[in-house]
Amino acid sequence: MKTVLIVGASRGIGWEFARQYRQSGWRVLATARDEASLGALAGLGAEVFSVDVNDVLKIASLQTRAATCIALHPGWVRTEMGGPRAPLAVEHGVAAMREVLVQAAGAQASFHGRFRQYDGTALDW
Repeated sequence: MKTVLIVGASRGIGWEFARQYRQSGWRVLATARDEASLGALAGLGAEVFSVDVNDVLKIASLQTRAATCIALHPGWVRTEMGGPRAPLAVEHGVAAMREVLVQAAGAQASFHGRFRQYDGTALDW
């Protein structure tokens, strides 16, 4: 079964990633800080982990495994954080980023450790 780890899945873009991947039948490993968010993610069928990315020990508790790691710039997205005037709907932004992740899985060397726009455009660090 295909598996994805979503760090920061409690709301907005992370939540939509978790929702879409679960809907597609993927195994979803999702992190969040608070119990309410963890419960909601579990309700989607995700396996949940209490992780605060500001806590080094919590991060270290997630064992390193063979994976392709890329940073994705989501664009200006209509979420609680992005606001109602943002041009990109969260559903469309996440769908586009999922396509970038599919491309990354097929060409790991050209994606690993890189920074990409939600549409796959390479960005400079």
